[in-house]
Amino acid sequence: MEIVFTEEEVPPLRHPNLGPWDASERDCPRCSTAFVPHRRDQLYCAPVCRAAAVERACAHCGKKFLTATKRRIYCGTRCRETVKATRDEVAAHARFGDVLPPGVQEAVHRKYHFAARGGYGVPGRVPSPARRAEVIERDGGLCQECGRPGTEVDHVGPGRELTELQLLCRDCHAKKTNPNLEYFMEGEFPKPGE
Repeated sequence: MEIVFTEEEVPPLRHPNLGPWDASERDCPRCSTAFVPHRRDQLYCAPVCRAAAVERACAHCGKKFLTATKRRIYCGTRCRETVKATRDEVAAHARFGDVLPPGVQEAVHRKYHFAARGGYGVPGRVPSPARRAEVIERDGGLCQECGRPGTEVDHVGPGRELTELQLLCRDCHAKKTNPNLEYFMEGEFPKPGE
């Protein structure tokens, strides 16, 4: 049974403002390949062309960089970490005023130091999965400070050799790195006068 509509009975368009759409072949603005769109709003021939990198300016340093996502606003880890450290410093000054307690000042300085080096987990600083497995096996899976199960590989020295790495639990690693960084991890300041 075929349904036939008279001119008055024609169902309304789903989007009356858009009107009928042109499904004829068109050229992709990115690669100039001819394609037939499958959707009304399809501009590009493929997801690869749609997600192709666009040039943006870093929100921190202004340097131009390529990205395929609108969410990325910094050119790299260094700028992102510097902005985070600045935000933390502003929050510390809002809480304590112009003169920061020595421990908080040290924590702020350390965050800037890590940011200047490209972030705490900068490539080359983080041990490879194979090296991490060696450290866990050597240390028996236990924290070298307190004896609890170890979860983090810590640098004893500046290198990445097995002798310069040790296994620590999260708490001992935080205490060793800088007790004042706990302020940033927990999001709370020590009370003034404590």
